[in-house]
Amino acid sequence: MMIRMPLACLIGLLIAQWFGPLQIISVTVFILIFTSIALRRVWPIVVIFGWLVASHTIVETQQQQFLYSQLAGEQRLTVLIDGLPERRERYTRVRLKVYLPDQPKLHQAKIRAYWPRYKPLPLPGSYWNIRIKMKPVVGQVNPGLFDYEHWLFHQKIAATGYITAAWANQRIESCLWCRATIDRWRFKRLERLSLSDLSANARPLVAAMSLGSSSDLTEYQWKLLRETGTVHLMVVSGLHSGIFYGLMLVLLLMAMGLLRKSPGGWRICLWGGMLAAVGYGLASGLGLSVFRSLLMLFLLTLCIVFGKRIAGFDRLFAAAAILLLVNPLAAGLAGFWLSFSAVGIIYWIISGGGRHLSGWRGFVRFQLMLGVALLPMQLLVIGVGPVMAILANLLLVPLVSLLILPLSLVCGLLFEITPLTWLLNHLADFFWWWLELLQGKGLLFASGSFLLKLIGLILVFIALIPLAWQWRGALLISGLLLAFNQQVIKPQQLIVELMDVGHGQALIVRDDKHLILLDTGPALGNFSSAERVLLPYLQARGYSQIDLLVLSHLDMRHVGGAGVLATAMPAKLTLAGNAKQINQKWSLNALPCKTGDSYQLGDIRVSVVLAKTTGSEDKQSCAIAINYGKSRILVMGDLDRVEEKRLLDNFQLTTNDQQLILLPGKQGAKNASSERFVKQINPQIVLISTGFKITNELPDRNVLQRYHLNDAQLFSTACDGMIQLVVDAGGSVKQIATSRLENQYWRLPRRASCRRLSSG
Repeated sequence: MMIRMPLACLIGLLIAQWFGPLQIISVTVFILIFTSIALRRVWPIVVIFGWLVASHTIVETQQQQFLYSQLAGEQRLTVLIDGLPERRERYTRVRLKVYLPDQPKLHQAKIRAYWPRYKPLPLPGSYWNIRIKMKPVVGQVNPGLFDYEHWLFHQKIAATGYITAAWANQRIESCLWCRATIDRWRFKRLERLSLSDLSANARPLVAAMSLGSSSDLTEYQWKLLRETGTVHLMVVSGLHSGIFYGLMLVLLLMAMGLLRKSPGGWRICLWGGMLAAVGYGLASGLGLSVFRSLLMLFLLTLCIVFGKRIAGFDRLFAAAAILLLVNPLAAGLAGFWLSFSAVGIIYWIISGGGRHLSGWRGFVRFQLMLGVALLPMQLLVIGVGPVMAILANLLLVPLVSLLILPLSLVCGLLFEITPLTWLLNHLADFFWWWLELLQGKGLLFASGSFLLKLIGLILVFIALIPLAWQWRGALLISGLLLAFNQQVIKPQQLIVELMDVGHGQALIVRDDKHLILLDTGPALGNFSSAERVLLPYLQARGYSQIDLLVLSHLDMRHVGGAGVLATAMPAKLTLAGNAKQINQKWSLNALPCKTGDSYQLGDIRVSVVLAKTTGSEDKQSCAIAINYGKSRILVMGDLDRVEEKRLLDNFQLTTNDQQLILLPGKQGAKNASSERFVKQINPQIVLISTGFKITNELPDRNVLQRYHLNDAQLFSTACDGMIQLVVDAGGSVKQIATSRLENQYWRLPRRASCRRLSSG
């Protein structure tokens, strides 16, 4: 009975977050009330209670985010530095809290902003008067990939931006509340670590495991951790808290003389260990997984002290219910699911085969069972299942538990000792060497979908079934999840996907045998659309090589990811509008676009309808036509009205019975898409790749009006996210799907800005 109440509350919390429309929720609530009366059971009422709590939190956060959108633009604000600065290789980010006591609705709004690189890092808990340029929460939306808007919503961040006029920013004072005091202490410890003798490999380990700071981790190190399934070793979690609790308990027992001097000494040791674990949790930032582990340790301590026996699963689900009642939005974070599922699997393994887990063979068996059982959950919540995580954790879990973590705690929380520093440096070198050895091998991918979320909810419901059937159902669902791992393209079908890469362009065209990529999206500093969007998306669908890559022109918004793709997913054939310059920049073997050239890839024919080879480097571009049956996709690149006229005068672009999908020149700017061009080619569907509310807002209103007058369907990545078309050999567009859905509770509405796409 005890296990069902937290589970029922959990189900209610999930229903409110995963299934948005009010009608579905109303029917669900009615069914649950009827079930409760008919079966005389309490748990359906608890489901409703959980749903109400989560719904209230979501609506309240939505209202706050909508009000906070007033912060957009450049303003002078008084802010509080909230938490540790995020230091990266090329930039520093800070989290700010707005101080506007005379405006209660905007007071305490959170902003994530870039701090000037050439200025000293601000001390956590200090007040500043700054000038900051802000914009509403904006992210790219591509199915199965990281959703930045979703993450910002769950962090309750109202706006993002960067601090301007750094010379005019003034520190006012520091606050003295407890959280800021702890953060300041963490900040000073990190500053001291940066001056220590720890190597570049060891410093990130010590900072992450002892102080909960990942600032010293490079992008490459994060990639290593993700691809080998070892992120949990770097993020302070139940493993770290449990080890720290155990170490402190042993030390306290030794100090008490093994209970000989005090009859109740063991109780003092238990509560002392618990208090030390809480202190470690605060020192490491009190993340979600740390909070979960502290809840479970507290319940365990209570059971031991008062002589009560509560099963591990009861404690687990009770901790889940408490955490979600405190923060219902936690159910939308991957860390919540991975943390609780890992502990649940551990309990299941121990309860089913404890006698077979002793010795080193038992440890190997345990790691194998845990790694295999976690794969479906990893595929479900993060879209990647690293098979090599089993081998990586087999060696690194004991290494971290017995050596790296205790040494990191001493060096990070107390003081550096030269022999310990020397040992840590060598252990860290081995740690990263082992991950590099396993990197990129045996990765499973799953594309996120509503079906996978539904399967996840069914998994939770299964736990309400009598024990004899629980694990049969779990195995069945796990098998289904793995079966849906790859997306299958039917023969005689073409998939056209305009990826959401912000202010840039990346178009994927594929059938059941070939993959074509036109442009690679933008790259700026550390960010590359090819690495963050294209590679994960294509790898998730089983691709390891591109058949044809077309780089329309030398503009970093269009070809910024060419270098990344050349290394990670090389193309058999590459065409480029500025082949010479592009080859020099990224050491490619691209062929120049030549007007009239064509390439046949199965049923797909790719033609260069116009190549502009005159003018400056960034003005040279090529227009590409892709024919599939009676459909044609025309990609105009960076060609303007002059080239459009030349194209119309010399080429037959369409026929009366042909379906035309157009990506207009210059992304819909006013100096392209002339009235004659739009009328003569008469596109049925127009796809525009652009960012939301960029400086030179695209597409231009007059250009949109021309397409509307010709009854074209218009789609934009800024308003629709990733756009997918399914085309059959007869030229019919069978399906149009967009990834940005307005009814997703974490989306700020864009109707006002996007209405002109549909109305002109």
